[in-house]
Amino acid sequence: MADSMPFERLCLLFVKSLLDKAHAYAGEDLSKFQRSRLGEAMTADIRKLGDMVFPAARTPRISAAARHLADSMGADLRRETWHSQKKLDGYKTFTYEHLYPVREIRAALSRASTTSDAMHVLDRMLWVAWITKDEDKRLRELGFGSVREHPLQAYEAAGITLDPDEPTLVMPASAGPTRTEGRARADVGQEAHAPDQFRPGDRLPLYWQRGLLAMQTVSELHQRGYQRLRIVPGKSGSGFDWRCFLVPASHLSGRAGFTIDEDLLHAGLAGADLADNTTAALSIIIWGASDERGILGVPEADALTPAELADKIAQDHPRLLAASEGSDWAYAGWLLERLWDARNGLFPISYDNWMYSADFSDALHVWGPAIASGPTTRSLPPPAEGNAIPL
Repeated sequence: MADSMPFERLCLLFVKSLLDKAHAYAGEDLSKFQRSRLGEAMTADIRKLGDMVFPAARTPRISAAARHLADSMGADLRRETWHSQKKLDGYKTFTYEHLYPVREIRAALSRASTTSDAMHVLDRMLWVAWITKDEDKRLRELGFGSVREHPLQAYEAAGITLDPDEPTLVMPASAGPTRTEGRARADVGQEAHAPDQFRPGDRLPLYWQRGLLAMQTVSELHQRGYQRLRIVPGKSGSGFDWRCFLVPASHLSGRAGFTIDEDLLHAGLAGADLADNTTAALSIIIWGASDERGILGVPEADALTPAELADKIAQDHPRLLAASEGSDWAYAGWLLERLWDARNGLFPISYDNWMYSADFSDALHVWGPAIASGPTTRSLPPPAEGNAIPL
């Protein structure tokens, strides 16, 4: 018998179709009847993908109360599915549900721009949980039946405690990697963590590794004497990826020092020829994981070390570094603190959904796979002295 496919390969069977359906559903070309049928098709796809993923490629989450009841019945809910539940309890004791309701997954897919975006949505949101019927009733009474943007908070409000997430089971016909095996395989990049269950010290998921590389590279350039090189980090337009501009301090303004000269910003976004455009030559975008061109728009750059990437920036963008030369030990130290956060799954953001000049007048926000692990704000960077743009 053939081994079961791992999670990523199972998602690839559905992701392109789901993305196309999501974009068509959000468009204006369908009648009300057609949009309803398309929505039903998306729901069916997501549910069938879940049937294929759990428990062969991912282990379901289980509430403490559901596990206690299952133990009294001699059942292991990690190996059960909705299809096997009829024999288990006749659908009377447990509820097998999506941690993120299907409608929330559909909405997130409609905001995805690329298949990588959509894969990120599925990796983050496609989780199921076993809870008791009483727990399900409490969720619904609180209005969390099919609307649940933050499932762990909804569960907490309903008094539901989930057991710690466990390694993916190796089923009789499965070769899906366990958490330990996933950590050992450098080519996997992403592990089967439950939503908001990233722990400090865990391997960063693939779509966060570029962000860490970006910040390590900036720190490397600071050590070379370019401490006036600053980051303007934030969320991508889809809301799924962390992105980062590299900008000289002289081209930033605002109390928090995150507002970029508009001409500089749009030249960078348009991918202007940095050799011919004086303004754009002072700004570089570090693209998130959804961009197939790779960090700096160069696919092979993902394989470089921070020192090698710093060399490449020095070679390709000398004007950026010329404008960033000088000492700013206070900012270099602040970035090292943010780098420590990033290693542990928390990345700074100064804008959200391309709100370029968001007002962070009191504190800097952080976001990432460890967002549920503690405070979500950090100190603002020290102000840059001698900015060319008035504050």
